Amino acid sequence: MKKLSCIILALAVSVSSICFTSCKKEEKNSSSNHDNALVHDNPGKDDNASEKELPYGATIVKMLPENFPEINIVTEYDRRFLSEDEAALVSNYFNAINNNDTELFESLYYEGYSEFYAKLANAENTASFLQMIKAEMSEIIQNDFVFDYLLINDCVRHTDDAAATYLFSELDAIIKKFADEKGDTSLMNSINSRKVVLVEAYYENDEEYSSLSNVHGEDMAIYIYRINGKAYIVS
Repeated sequence: MKKLSCIILALAVSVSSICFTSCKKEEKNSSSNHDNALVHDNPGKDDNASEKELPYGATIVKMLPENFPEINIVTEYDRRFLSEDEAALVSNYFNAINNNDTELFESLYYEGYSEFYAKLANAENTASFLQMIKAEMSEIIQNDFVFDYLLINDCVRHTDDAAATYLFSELDAIIKKFADEKGDTSLMNSINSRKVVLVEAYYENDEEYSSLSNVHGEDMAIYIYRINGKAYIVS
């Protein structure tokens, strides 16, 4: 299947509803690790020097719905790279897709941004944008699906060496356009951090367990910006 494009920013902006790792500006090889990508939104929380030297995946934690009532899908992530609220944000993104929950989906984005972003993707509104995402996933999976397990396999911050191969500058331009249309002169200066997480979403299909990544060949890329201290999905 032809790989889906992610974001193409020019005078006219075209946005695919799903962003996969192939949407990077150029392909990374296996040696292009983000060696200094430890993300600490709360400095001092994880001060173990040996932990800081370990790559992503060394300190994986699992969020279970029975322990975290704000989520409905089991989600694994490295606690040094993502905060709990960011992991929950990713979990609820896939939960919104599972249930066609437009209200939940809108809540994951900065106020008004989901509608703006939906129109860039040639969707009428947020609800139709959500349906578009699910339709693209159904086309990839070739069946109905319900995601029930998420592995956040990697996280890159915009200050990491590997960030150059991702689309932070393009997204910044989209957010600036959104802010300009709203007349919000402070939004760009209110961005505290920028990250992209690579997610493997598992589902059961015809009594077999598989993942979107296995079928498509790539993890799904979700961009998370923290604005005025709160985490939001921006693509």
